[in-house]
Amino acid sequence: YLGENYDGILRGAFLPDDELFGDDRSAWSYIHNHRISDNWQTDVKIQDVSDVDYTDDFSNNVNVSGSSFLDQQAQLRYRKDRIKFDAKVRDYTVADSSVNTNNEPYALLPRLSFSAETPSDFAGGNITLGVDSEFTSFDHDGDRVTGTRTVLTPYIEAPLTNVYGYITPRLSVVNNSYSLDNVGLGDD
Repeated sequence: YLGENYDGILRGAFLPDDELFGDDRSAWSYIHNHRISDNWQTDVKIQDVSDVDYTDDFSNNVNVSGSSFLDQQAQLRYRKDRIKFDAKVRDYTVADSSVNTNNEPYALLPRLSFSAETPSDFAGGNITLGVDSEFTSFDHDGDRVTGTRTVLTPYIEAPLTNVYGYITPRLSVVNNSYSLDNVGLGDD
């Protein structure tokens, strides 16, 4: 389907009462992109199969991507001038019976990022002050380490330009903070 501000694709396949497998089998995928306004946009991608042997037994006729893990995600983005915001959730469905679920990728539940910068005439120069930040919650169905990560990076930069070239020195401080679960005994 297609509209002025959105587009999407829904695909599916269904096999009733597969005699060799002994049950109904199916696969489907849904992709949607939507421009909510000039500054806001959202994307969704969901895919699933009825059983872990589906992708091995059938060709990829519904555009289910990935043979071991099926990506499922939703994202909301904001962009205006010098401000950016992203919110994203991402998880996976196991689609291969031979894969150990401990090898499954981490889910991002959620990942939030924010960036902003502002020009400043501090000390009579052309200086930009800004900050990049991110909060991510990592989750896993297995017994791997899970937790959250927070990143905060304030910066200052001053472009130096001339007819023969330019350079933009940047000074930043990166602060990473973790809060982890399922760590080994005696570990913080």
